Amino acid sequence: MLWLWAALLAAALWGFSYAAVENVLKSGVSSFTLMAFYTWLALPVFTLLAWQDNSLKQGITVVKNNPKIAIWVSILVACYFFGNALIYWAIKQKDATSVTFIEISYPVFVALFSYFIFNQNHLTPGTLLGGGLIFAGVCVMYLYR
Repeated sequence: MLWLWAALLAAALWGFSYAAVENVLKSGVSSFTLMAFYTWLALPVFTLLAWQDNSLKQGITVVKNNPKIAIWVSILVACYFFGNALIYWAIKQKDATSVTFIEISYPVFVALFSYFIFNQNHLTPGTLLGGGLIFAGVCVMYLYR
C-alpha cells in the first residue's frame, strides 16, 4: 500500500511542478534554461545519493559491462530529456492544465511498449477500464477545445 501513497505524492509534486513550469516559462525563462537548472541540481544530488547507498559503482559497472543495458539507458535518458523538452514547449504554447491532461495518456503508451517491446502484460480489467477512461478524456478534450 505504501507504493500507492508514494505514487500519489509523486502526482501531487508533478502537478505542482507543471503549474509552476507554466508560470516560469511564460515569464520568459526558456525550457532549456529550466532543464539546465534541473540538471545542475539533480546531477550532484543523485550522484551523492547513489554513492551513499553504494549503488553508483554497481550501476556504472552494469552499464559499462553490458552493452544492451548501456543502449537502454541511453534510450531512456534521451526519451526523458526530449519528453520533458516537449512538455515544456507545449506548456509554453498552450497551458499546463491542457498539456498535462493530454500527457496523462502516457499509461496507454506504457502498456503498449511493455507488451510489444518487453513482452510484459500487466493489464487487468481495472487497468483497461482506467486506461479507456483516460483515453476517452483525451478525446473529449480534443473534440471540445
